[in-house]
Amino acid sequence: MAASSSSASSLQWGKIGVSSQLEVREREAWGRGVYAATALSTGLEVMRAEPLVHVLSNDVRGQLCDFCLRESQSLLKCGRCKYVRYCSKTCQRGDWRFHKGECGGIARAQPHSPTPLARLVVRCLLVDAEEETQRATEFLCSNEDKLSLEVKEDAATLMVCVRLLLENPETSAMRRAYTLLCKALCNTFTIHGSGLDPIGAGIYVGPSLLNHSCRPNCVAVFNGTSMTVRTIEPVQQGHQLL
Repeated sequence: MAASSSSASSLQWGKIGVSSQLEVREREAWGRGVYAATALSTGLEVMRAEPLVHVLSNDVRGQLCDFCLRESQSLLKCGRCKYVRYCSKTCQRGDWRFHKGECGGIARAQPHSPTPLARLVVRCLLVDAEEETQRATEFLCSNEDKLSLEVKEDAATLMVCVRLLLENPETSAMRRAYTLLCKALCNTFTIHGSGLDPIGAGIYVGPSLLNHSCRPNCVAVFNGTSMTVRTIEPVQQGHQLL
């Protein structure tokens, strides 16, 4: 799903991690995609992005910081929910922008652990109210009208989790949350650690423009929460990055 022209004019591609060596085009066969504006050599960095929102995997909870996703032997628990943990006060303050909307819900849900995808939606809903971030979410494809019955049923279950995390949400907030959930379903990246083990999940606006292929010509590499996309083979001018 292409972004509207008004959205495209209000948020330049460079601001969401798309290099000037790339072009975002709309093609009938592929829909929106990223194409080489010039010939690209192997190993070239073409994208660098920070997550719009991200969460730590429950499988490594207690081992890594919830904000920077780095290992620490002395993690500090959130004083209210006692669920998220940080390696420093700096990380705790950095995450509060996202965590403040879910903290009470996580505390109420204990001893149950919230699903990472539900947390992503709640965090995205919170920062979506910010003007710049809201424009960024409009770049994310939704494919809401193409969801299978099975996926719709899973989405309904996830929306129950989202409602539990939010405190007395208004109907309009839940409608927006469902839209963001549909966007998250097809735009969430698994964040990998140094050993390529999955350690979290995040939504990266620029890299989400890349279409999937079983024969990719580029690869995403993570350093903490930062994502870098590099080519793994030469890409000719006008060819799509996958």
